[in-house]
Amino acid sequence: MTLEEIDYDIRKFNSIFLRLVLFVLLFLIYDRNDNFYEPLTYLITAALYLILLLINYKLTKKKYKGKCRLILDLLIIGIFLFRKDLSSTINYMPYMLLLFNMNSHSNRKSNILVFIILFHLSILVACNFKFIWTFQLIPVLFYGFVFFYFVRKYFRVLNEKVIESIGDLFIENVNNNTNHHILENVKAHINKKKTLKNFLTIENLYLFVRLKENLVLIKGSEFVKTDPKIVEEEKKKLFSFLEDEKSTLLFTKEIVIDGKEYDNLVWVKHEILRHQYVFLIATKSYLGYIGGAIVSSLRPIFEYIARIFYVTNRLDNLQKEQTEIIKEKVTHVLDAQNALHFVKNKLSPITRTINLVDRLYKKPEKLSEKKKNYIKQELKNNTNNEKVKEILRKAEVLIKGVDNLLNQEDEIVSVKRIIDVFRQNWLHHFNSTESIFVDIKDVSNTKISFNSMLYDFVFTDIIENISKYSNDFVSIVFTQENETEISMYFVNSIKDFEKNYRELKKICELYNREDNDEIYKRNTHGLSFVRLLLRRKLIENEISIDKSRELFTFKITLKLA
Repeated sequence: MTLEEIDYDIRKFNSIFLRLVLFVLLFLIYDRNDNFYEPLTYLITAALYLILLLINYKLTKKKYKGKCRLILDLLIIGIFLFRKDLSSTINYMPYMLLLFNMNSHSNRKSNILVFIILFHLSILVACNFKFIWTFQLIPVLFYGFVFFYFVRKYFRVLNEKVIESIGDLFIENVNNNTNHHILENVKAHINKKKTLKNFLTIENLYLFVRLKENLVLIKGSEFVKTDPKIVEEEKKKLFSFLEDEKSTLLFTKEIVIDGKEYDNLVWVKHEILRHQYVFLIATKSYLGYIGGAIVSSLRPIFEYIARIFYVTNRLDNLQKEQTEIIKEKVTHVLDAQNALHFVKNKLSPITRTINLVDRLYKKPEKLSEKKKNYIKQELKNNTNNEKVKEILRKAEVLIKGVDNLLNQEDEIVSVKRIIDVFRQNWLHHFNSTESIFVDIKDVSNTKISFNSMLYDFVFTDIIENISKYSNDFVSIVFTQENETEISMYFVNSIKDFEKNYRELKKICELYNREDNDEIYKRNTHGLSFVRLLLRRKLIENEISIDKSRELFTFKITLKLA
């Protein structure tokens, strides 16, 4: 049972208890006052009230139940209080009961405007159609408290529904890296609320993380190709806001994202275990005081999203660390393969002896005495046949190790997802995504075949090499050069370029040759595993050196699905 269902059941109980109290109270009023009608009239009214309440409970459609109960309550109150002095506390008490119950109407679709109109009409009838402002003013003062209660309840319910939707979306897509839909979902939920449209309409929603003196974009409700550009004056305000522990909202102007300029902006910050996450809400119109108050009321949603991305980021980092460990182990296995090939070749002649032993014991009747004696003599010199066989079996299994990795099932994904993977990896190594450039028109609908485990090894290895050997310039460029392929260019400067140029040139020549896997393994280390994986999967790739600019480039070309 959800909290909403429990709350609904409590309100139903309150509704029943209210009417029991109302029933007792009306008969006390009847007993203590002079009454306008005959006693039988009050008795019949009370009986009809109970019967009609029961009929309403059993037969009326849900959306009309609350209004019918309200009309019945006001009718019986109007009859019992007709021409009585409402300045008496006990006489006015039935109306106070209904006012107190405004906060807990059991009907989910209760219309407060209908309640107010009928309520004041009932007071007018009880006063014999004389307008006495003191009796009308008391409910009006109470409406102020009820208004703030319903505003608070509205945002509590909205937060709960959006958070529940976000949680479902995250759980459903936890293995697909599609949590970019979360911000789209939040934007859609808030914008479809008619009551909020006059004060807050979200044009786009973005999430940043603070890394030292940089704000790095993590996700947006729309895909972002290039890093946002913030005016220097606004940037100073923003970082001053981030340092202020008391401030939670900041209103700014002038930010450019993918060539689009936004002017009406509000920033919302959250700190999770010393990590600062900042939301940028770009609105379609100026946010006044009410708009700011609405954004403040939606803070639980943003904090929940920030926590999801914090946990996701921590899991990604742990996965990268494990990937690096596994990659090192696989590299050792690859190094061992050369030795195992050698061992296998050296041990191959011994298999002849093993076969002879099998012939001796499995089919002795087909052997002559001379052959039997020969084999027996050989056995005296070799008593480790089983051990030799075991070595050969292990060699075969290890040599097929990379094949097991390559046999992982491919899936069709959008280029947008690949770029998201790169941004996470890049952010992990360089604390920024400014040097990632996208020159593809439709990243969401451009699809490729994707082997997540293979690319995890490939991307990690390439980026680690860039991080290890680059001087000061690094970048990734995604571009679509024709209708059937996209290309990824990993570019970085090289430390001590002149000193290392000859060696780099040799590595490039070896790498780009078609038929030298074994030679390349023995002469290079860092890129051998990447080369092996990509070539086994028939993925075009090459490396090159730009001597004039002192840049090293790794290019991977992927076929569109």
